[in-house]
Amino acid sequence: MLSLTTTATREHDRTVVTCRLTNTGDAPRLATLSSPHAAVTPSEHPEGTLRVRVPARATVGTGFTTAAPPDAEPLATLNGDEPVPDSPDPARLLDSLGGSRPPRRALVGPESPPDSVAPEWLS
Repeated sequence: MLSLTTTATREHDRTVVTCRLTNTGDAPRLATLSSPHAAVTPSEHPEGTLRVRVPARATVGTGFTTAAPPDAEPLATLNGDEPVPDSPDPARLLDSLGGSRPPRRALVGPESPPDSVAPEWLS
């Protein structure tokens, strides 16, 4: 279960909206937030929406600015949440890639003498 709390302050003719999302469940969730007010930034979010990953039993913060006054209600709404899609464990993903070692020729060049000073691990 996700819950949303917001606070707002006015700075430089913009309202800074701070959002706190709390997940009381045992599984991570992907929350979708939006604002009914125009001119929400960051503008790269389509239609003023934010998608935020909230780990299990955790609270995360996010936010945005808007031209709406700080007392406008609601400044942000929780449109929904869904389970986080299965994704590989980052450590296991890196292990599966194997060792990263650039080709020797890329570092010392094709014309390098055999007694090159290249580190041993490049051989």
